[in-house]
Amino acid sequence: MSHIFSVNFVVGVLVFLLVAFRHLVPFKLQYWHIMLAGSLLILLGGGLSAGEAIKAIDKDVLISLFGMFSIGHALEESGYLGHIIYKYLKRSKNISELMFLLVFIFGFASGILMNDTIAIIGVPVILLISRNYGVDLKFLSLVLAFSVTTGSVLSPLGNPQNILIALSPAFKNPFVEFFKFLLLPTLLNLGVLYFYMKVLFREEFHSSPLTHSQEPIRDSKLKKLCKYSLVIFIALIAYKIVEYFLGLRFEIKISMIPFLSALPLFIVSPKRLKILKGVDYGTLLFFMGMFIVTEALTREPVFSKLLESSKYNPTGLPAVILNSLFLSQIISNVPLTVFYLKILNLARVSIFQYIALAFASTIAGNLTILGAASNVIIIQNLERRAKKNVVHFFQFARYGIPLTVIQVGVFVLCFLFYRLIRWV
Repeated sequence: MSHIFSVNFVVGVLVFLLVAFRHLVPFKLQYWHIMLAGSLLILLGGGLSAGEAIKAIDKDVLISLFGMFSIGHALEESGYLGHIIYKYLKRSKNISELMFLLVFIFGFASGILMNDTIAIIGVPVILLISRNYGVDLKFLSLVLAFSVTTGSVLSPLGNPQNILIALSPAFKNPFVEFFKFLLLPTLLNLGVLYFYMKVLFREEFHSSPLTHSQEPIRDSKLKKLCKYSLVIFIALIAYKIVEYFLGLRFEIKISMIPFLSALPLFIVSPKRLKILKGVDYGTLLFFMGMFIVTEALTREPVFSKLLESSKYNPTGLPAVILNSLFLSQIISNVPLTVFYLKILNLARVSIFQYIALAFASTIAGNLTILGAASNVIIIQNLERRAKKNVVHFFQFARYGIPLTVIQVGVFVLCFLFYRLIRWV
């Protein structure tokens, strides 16, 4: 047991340190390299067997991500993404209006299309904005990262951990119940984010008028298929919402919605191989490695003691929020959610504990880069396209920690309001 403890614990610490100090390493090192190497070391060191490692990988999350990445790449490849962005951003007269639109567009889009998808398709958008309007890329990368994390709180499809929570038996109609409790704090926190960035980055908010340029549609046929995929996606979400109210027996798993929506792109499009090649496999490998590393870590006695040593009941609202925020930085939010769901399911708590877990495990992504895979996606894609380091671990945390504290305060105030009106 002590040998297994040493392998898992040492590898976990090394992974965290490499992520934190990656910008100081003299050679190019991607996040998925670190996580995959960590998982291989655990397997070679006997921390997990091959069967246990395969079982630890959440297939629903990978299927969902594959579908979303396929749609995201097709949107970019067709030029339809740039066309849509121009349609909305052309209304902005200055940087203040542009940033306000970006925060809310990225936020709401991530609530519908998943934060990891918007993280991918948002990178070319901010590169375009940086080039056209002369806005600092580090500032834009933080706006994108904080917006997709904050907005993805809203719905069961906002991020992988929300998908896992929505599949819990505690929810009768996940979309309705998520919107009921999380729409208000999400709206308020997106507003908080806009003013927070405006205060900290005053120099970026110049008053010069903006000149907009429209991005052309590069492939009209692929654009049409993208429209079909988006229509299917919205229709399946609508079906999922009414499924409970109408007592429909044909149940669709939430994780299958993105995959089914992406099928027209592979069945009809002659560019199916190009779309398949454009999927962000690095992030899928990152998730696979992360599931393995964190499965090994959660078996360590020290991990369980972190919960048991809490002054609060681990299923109480304060403990759910604080444990989720802290532990998401160590094992990331998806594995943390898997672990915490076991505790909540056994305790048979009210639905609001699950809602608090969805909020806290998601908003933890604003604390540090390791808090959410969407942060990793944004930074990796920016570095690949811009050919330089844009923001490192400690820069991100410098802005992310105060923002997260404020946003948690907003959620707590909303909870107190819900108690006042007897929703909880």
